[in-house]
Amino acid sequence: FGSSHVGSTNEILEPIFNNGVVLQCCLRVAAMPAGATMKKLRTTNIEEPEVDFRVLRFTCHDSSMLSSLGKHCKEMRWCIVVSHDPKPIDISVVVDKEVLAAPKVTVQCNSEVVYPKAKLTKDITWRMPFRGLIRGIHVPNYFEMRPEHMIAEHWFPATVNLQRENGTFQVTVKMPDGNGKFRDIDFPVVRAHSLREAQTKAPVTVPSCALVLNVPVADPLHATLDVARDGLPGELITHFFNRPTPAPPNGVEKSPGPDPRVSFDVSKDHTSITTKVGYATLEHFLSGRPRTISRECPTRLKKIWCVQIGPYAKHTIELSKESAKSKIVTLSVDGETLCEAAAED
Repeated sequence: FGSSHVGSTNEILEPIFNNGVVLQCCLRVAAMPAGATMKKLRTTNIEEPEVDFRVLRFTCHDSSMLSSLGKHCKEMRWCIVVSHDPKPIDISVVVDKEVLAAPKVTVQCNSEVVYPKAKLTKDITWRMPFRGLIRGIHVPNYFEMRPEHMIAEHWFPATVNLQRENGTFQVTVKMPDGNGKFRDIDFPVVRAHSLREAQTKAPVTVPSCALVLNVPVADPLHATLDVARDGLPGELITHFFNRPTPAPPNGVEKSPGPDPRVSFDVSKDHTSITTKVGYATLEHFLSGRPRTISRECPTRLKKIWCVQIGPYAKHTIELSKESAKSKIVTLSVDGETLCEAAAED
């Protein structure tokens, strides 16, 4: 497939599936002008049925906070964890908006440049797609499959053995052998629209979502990062602030520590159970209700809360400003910054 474009072009190989056979086609797409190109990312596969996002830190600084930035510069940075992936994603946008000049924008993801510093002539939209696992993998005959090479609408019991990185599946199907019996036939590449759940007859939907960065040319200083799920309207990533409890011993970007536990001892004759905690502690452990331990206001620009979630997890929440004239407010949890920005950001 090909089409004519003015200017330079890039060639991209895209897979096409035909009766389980993978073909390749070459698409020609126009490159972005002025030498600035957005780096397109491959879909990241998450080994879970649901894709969740947690914002561990968000900062929005200007030259008043970071001396390394120019006078008319602004830096926005998000640190995000996707599901239970231990490695966080760090996305940053630096906008250099000089007086009487077109703004220049740089976008980085995990210290890798995805949009080099260049003049902004149109809106920037950059996507980081994710794909989760379907439910029912490895469950015998949990699905039904309609082979694409059959014209008639015939569905056969199927077991999904593997979900591939490109969103297709490896499936074992029970099909008639012509002698009144069934035999297992392996299909190495099956698309989602050829599968449905055997019990509900519902079509198979692969969970997918994306982080979408929007930098409007009219107001680049207010770039936004959204979560887009299956065609639904995007939701601001700053609605997903999160901190684990209990607090990880080595910081929020490291592996969490062991979960607190209440142990029980069961007698050999199974007639009694004993534990070292009392009823109030056990009830608080099971409910996980938050409680206030202390609250203090050491200065006019700082307020500190100490709370307890369950009997073993304590957290310190601090809200502060550098000066009364500053618009930047810092919110930290357990000594680590969760959000540092002005209200409008």
